Amino acid sequence: TNLTHYFIKEKIAKKQEAKILNIASTAAFQGVPYMGVYSASKAYVLSFTEALAVELKDTGISVTALCPGPTRSNFGNAANIDNKLANFPLLPSARTVARYGYDHMKRGETVVIHGVLNKLGVASTRVMSRQLVSKVGGFAFKFGVRK
Repeated sequence: TNLTHYFIKEKIAKKQEAKILNIASTAAFQGVPYMGVYSASKAYVLSFTEALAVELKDTGISVTALCPGPTRSNFGNAANIDNKLANFPLLPSARTVARYGYDHMKRGETVVIHGVLNKLGVASTRVMSRQLVSKVGGFAFKFGVRK
């Protein structure tokens, strides 16, 4: 947050265009039991990005939040969760997701969700109660990937 504000002030003062890419997650749209701090921190990144995008609308600075879902990466090891999901062959690679986010950032989009299933999952959070969304997320995490 502080680094972003530092560079924004400099870019605005010099009237320079810029693009900022923040990494959120599909977890930003729901409270995820067993990963509460992670989902809360990603919700912060998403809200921060959306607010900044509006604030900076007329400055030539765009802000994008990339919200990937499960991705083939080393995330499981880093988060101390079962990494078998990270090797699931149908998941996109980290490189694919990064390229997707970069391309959409270059277009100036604010919220970018990679993958049809992830987009459907995020859309479902808008029609289900927050309590039900958390229960479903907790069930999936508890039995799917938690060590």
